[in-house]
Amino acid sequence: MTLIDNIRDKAGEINFSGMVLVRDGQNPLYREAFGYADRSNRIPNREKTRFAIASGTKTFTAAGIFRLIDRGKLTLDTPLHSVVKEDFPLIDKAVTIDSLLSHRSGIYDYLDEELIDDYDGFELAVPNHKLYGPRDYIPMLHGDMKFPPGERFSYSNSGYILLALVIETLSGQSFSGFIEEEVFKPAGMNHSGFFEMNRLPGDTAYGYIDDNKDWKTNIFDVPVKGCGDGGAFTTAEDLSLFWFGLMKGSLLSEHSLACMTEKVSSVKPETGYGRGLWIGFDREKYLYMEGCDAGVSCLSVYYSDARYFTVLSNTTTGAYPLRTLIHEQLKSRPASKKRDYRKSSSKSMNGTGI
Repeated sequence: MTLIDNIRDKAGEINFSGMVLVRDGQNPLYREAFGYADRSNRIPNREKTRFAIASGTKTFTAAGIFRLIDRGKLTLDTPLHSVVKEDFPLIDKAVTIDSLLSHRSGIYDYLDEELIDDYDGFELAVPNHKLYGPRDYIPMLHGDMKFPPGERFSYSNSGYILLALVIETLSGQSFSGFIEEEVFKPAGMNHSGFFEMNRLPGDTAYGYIDDNKDWKTNIFDVPVKGCGDGGAFTTAEDLSLFWFGLMKGSLLSEHSLACMTEKVSSVKPETGYGRGLWIGFDREKYLYMEGCDAGVSCLSVYYSDARYFTVLSNTTTGAYPLRTLIHEQLKSRPASKKRDYRKSSSKSMNGTGI
């Protein structure tokens, strides 16, 4: 069986709802949408459907910070307290931009994933409908340090809220406006943005939670608008444009790209973290962005030879079975460097190309 056959079989087996895109460089090997963007009205997901990507947003936040670094607005060693105007008395003065980017700050996390395992049922101290921008999160950021800055890796949503606050302070723009202007626009990501959950634009998938076999939307379970730690909406094709722009140097300087993609921490035997990107080691080094929240799951992987794939789902865990399947097959498959897929894309799409 081909990879396409395997993807379609697995998608049918798990009742997958979302979008899958596999590319070899800029050549599409396979792309297909499954399930519904709007279950009540039976509106199907399409190739151009925009999906929420939860914590995948952190990669865009990091890219935004490095855009400011490239302009000389700050450095990795800049202390947080020297930038933000708000008072955070419990945050150690030694917390830097670098420690926030690499999840080594040790600050209190309002959504501590070391302690939470139920994304569908977790409630925040501030109601979701009041969370529009980083300053709306400030009441939830005042807590004791978990450990001294730099001591170890500890995934931190609060850290990326603070980075969004840094972006707003230095740019004079809203966080969402800055990312749309400074990351999405130069990458050509014309279908991506930060949308309010109670007024989603067309061609955007609702997120769905399985409530005792009865699906409900996630509108009450996630912040009304995305911020530095999650909540951007994008398409599979736009994520390809982001990878291409990032790795080809049109978004960041060579030095900033090297800083973003170097391993800072070992998280698991085959997993590390850089600055805004996860780093995998499984026969070869690869980069990836990942997100999971109530009604949202996604993974986008970039291999060293410019192969990449994206799985976007508008359910909480839908992306993960397909992620595992595609990665296991791609990691052992040599890149096709000579074949012109633009001339044979229809053959590739119907299951005979890979």
